[in-house]
Amino acid sequence: TTVPGEGWTVTSPETVGDFTAVGYYFARSVREHHPDVPIGILHSSWGGSRIEAWLDAGAQGLLDTDELLAAERQQIEQAQQRVVNKLKTIYPQITTEDPGLKAEWWRTNSNWNQQEPYAYQVVPGTWEANGYPDFDGIAWYRTSFQLTAAEAAAGVTVHLGQIDDADITWLNDQEIGRMDNAYNVDRVYEVPAALLREGKNVLTVRVEDYGWGGGFRSAAAAVFVQTAEQKIPLAGQWQFSPGAYRVAGFAQKANKLPTLLYNAMIHPLLRCKLRGFCWYQGESNASLEADAQKYAKQFQSLIRWWREDWGQGDLPFLFVQLANFGPEQSLGPDDHWPTLRQSQQAALSLPNTHQALAIDIGEADDIHPKNKQEVGRRLALGARALAYGEDIAYESPRYQSVTGEKYKLLLHFTVPSTELSRRATLAEGVVRGFEVAGEDGRFRRATAILHQQELRIWTGGITNPRYLRYAWRQNPGPLHLYTNEGLPVAPFSVSLKKD
Repeated sequence: TTVPGEGWTVTSPETVGDFTAVGYYFARSVREHHPDVPIGILHSSWGGSRIEAWLDAGAQGLLDTDELLAAERQQIEQAQQRVVNKLKTIYPQITTEDPGLKAEWWRTNSNWNQQEPYAYQVVPGTWEANGYPDFDGIAWYRTSFQLTAAEAAAGVTVHLGQIDDADITWLNDQEIGRMDNAYNVDRVYEVPAALLREGKNVLTVRVEDYGWGGGFRSAAAAVFVQTAEQKIPLAGQWQFSPGAYRVAGFAQKANKLPTLLYNAMIHPLLRCKLRGFCWYQGESNASLEADAQKYAKQFQSLIRWWREDWGQGDLPFLFVQLANFGPEQSLGPDDHWPTLRQSQQAALSLPNTHQALAIDIGEADDIHPKNKQEVGRRLALGARALAYGEDIAYESPRYQSVTGEKYKLLLHFTVPSTELSRRATLAEGVVRGFEVAGEDGRFRRATAILHQQELRIWTGGITNPRYLRYAWRQNPGPLHLYTNEGLPVAPFSVSLKKD
């Protein structure tokens, strides 16, 4: 099998826009320190994939992949049909054809033929969380807002936040903007005075979702109308009606199925000589605790098999640990990202591996961190050390051991304590993110102080601490403990029980 393409492309502002941003910043950072070495990047990725799709059949102990994939196809088709059947019990007339465009639902006098109980949706929010689980397709939203004569005469700006995945937006029967396949881009549409009126103004949005969550994805504060005089909130109940359902089909689920991406997107590259690998994946394997735990063995198998496939020894393998994502909150029963991060970190037991942390540079409302330049820089530190032999500090500190007892603990990491520094905090010297638990396993916040290059933990009245963890959240919030090179300490959860 060969990979279609037109050969190497020289990096330029005209060519780099559609390339991997992390890969670009990684290569640029390496190039800055090795200006005489040409840097070539092969990009092979599929968003939302599971690790099983990137593993060879042998690495997963699979003998008959055709039978497996046939069974997977049948399950996918049956699941999709159940979604369609459920939707048709609410809207018997719904099909794969959207009547909204033909019937001009964007017009303020149009009839959407809505019926209860789902005539309204809370915006922002996904329709999956509000009565339509697993529904992919097209839905229509409508709301209105009031303007004074002066506000209408001055023009406004409509802010809708992020919409998953595509939208067409009308105001008072006129289109004011549209975006396609832009689930992580804020919609900001300028509206001239000619389209506005004193009093009621009607806003209609057609949303098309290609898969997974559909609807408005930002916080309530991101959905508003900005006038010359005030900010008018738009969050709340909007009129709602599904327009059409979309059957994704087997092909769209290919990024989840065992061996498919390895066979199509990795195996054809084996004839290329490499200096190493960069790996950025894991979110889709973190939905269940069992999957997050299993990932440790899967990930190490992938590294071993890929290295064996290329036959160049222990090629450097650089990977990004999951970034922080979601609201800052207590650890919940469905929060399995900390376990997945721990499974990723276990791969450091293999030679020539490097972990680039992103737990401090993610986005609460976007699973894709915007600061891709820093992700690329942290990956490049590993390449400079492992592939190019530079003598540099390139690793984030990891928990190593603890000493002390009762009320006070002293932590030790994989870097000398003299290399740790504390970023600004509200309380001088205090480091947030530490928790301890006794025999009952109930965690409480612990007071951590970095003083004279020693990290001391006070256990808050737990006289016999048995468990200690740090940054053990899907999104732990601001972190304060870094190396002098700006690399954060890795999250961890350990038992303090003595054998």
